[in-house]
Amino acid sequence: MAHNNVNIPTIAHRVIIIAGLYRPIFRNTEELARNYNGNNNISRFGALLLIIIPVCNSINIYGRNIIRRVAKYIWRNFSLYQRGFFINLANRINRYLARQRGQIIDNSRHVANDMLYGYDFH
Repeated sequence: MAHNNVNIPTIAHRVIIIAGLYRPIFRNTEELARNYNGNNNISRFGALLLIIIPVCNSINIYGRNIIRRVAKYIWRNFSLYQRGFFINLANRINRYLARQRGQIIDNSRHVANDMLYGYDFH
């Protein structure tokens, strides 16, 4: 796709529908953590990217800049509740990665999120 002819809102709505992002559903933390290959903790925006990159690739969108623009569009148009889902998802991925690295992290600040969005036990 040429960068000039890209309609970001149309692509974003297509990605949202295919990925089922209008209604947050349970995501497999372990699988997402395996797909994350960074050394640092993942951000909430990074959690969104982990979900939408395979969807973008499935509709033949591979350009890193286009995918980031789509993610930014989605993020800006999400409600606080929808953003909260990705904040919680990033926290769960980071806790999983910390357990894999043998690190101990302070979970006390995540209790409210776990109560609101649930916690996946492994």
